[in-house]
Parts: sequence; structure tokens; C-alpha cells
Amino acid sequence: MAMMTPASRRSDSIFGLAIMVLGAGVMFEGSRLRPSPFDPLGPGGVPIGVGALLIIFAGYVFLSAIFGSGVGGGQRMFSGLEDGEADQPLKWRRSLTVYGISLLYLAALPIREIDFFPATVIYMIILLLFLGDRNWRSILIAAALSISVAFVLDQVFRRLLSVNLP
Repeated sequence: MAMMTPASRRSDSIFGLAIMVLGAGVMFEGSRLRPSPFDPLGPGGVPIGVGALLIIFAGYVFLSAIFGSGVGGGQRMFSGLEDGEADQPLKWRRSLTVYGISLLYLAALPIREIDFFPATVIYMIILLLFLGDRNWRSILIAAALSISVAFVLDQVFRRLLSVNLP
């Protein structure tokens, strides 16, 4: 692997920490779900497992950045820069906005009045439009992709895994 610059080490370590915090939030919310009398794993098992995986993989990113081996993509994601543009100032607003939108989505899921399907569709549309183009074609693609992914996730969890999502 190539040697990491100080900027890429910093952005990878911040990204790793942010995702570990997100994973801890997912685990916390999963642990708050009421146990099911019919399912030994319970409805919180999947969110807790996903949160644990987020923490493990983000921990790898964080430790790789701290020790300098790096994973490579954090600087481009956090700064919007391509290789060779590392001397330009970092664009933190975009990455913090994505993180903030993700935290709002995470906070909205436990609210009883907000179902998983519409919350996921709105979350995905907002992120896809924020990160991509904002023309009619992109809007239609973002809407179709968001609805499709939310529907498939909802069906997989409800029918295949017998886990009722909030």
C-alpha cells in the first residue's frame, strides 16, 4: 500500500470514529427493542449484529489510519478530492451533512409514527440527491432505487427473517 499523507490519515481516522459511533447507536437502539416471546434471537439481534460489524470494520479503518497503513479512500470521500489534489482544502461540510442526515435517520427509526419503509425511502432519496446530480433523470433514478431498496429490505426482514422493523 502507498504511504498515507497526514490529510488522508486524519480523514480516515475521523471516518472510522464516526462510523464506530454510528454502529454504537445502532447497537443501542437494537438493545432497546422489546424481546419477542416466540423468537430466541429477538428483534434486536439483527441491529445489534449490524452495529457490531460496523464497529469492527470501522475500527479496522481507524487503526489502519492511526498506524499509517490506511485503506485509501477516506480522503476522497471526506474531501471530494481525487488523487493528486491533496493540497487543496478539505470540504468538511459535505461529509458532516451526510453524517448528520444518517444520524437523523437513525433517530427517526424508533419513533412509532414513522415506519421503516417511508423513512428509508426519504433517507435514500435525500442522500442520493445530495451526493449526486439534481436533474429530472437523477431524481427519478433516486426515487426508483430508494423505493426498490427499501421494499426489498422490508420484505427480506419481515418475510425471510421474521423480524418486524420499526
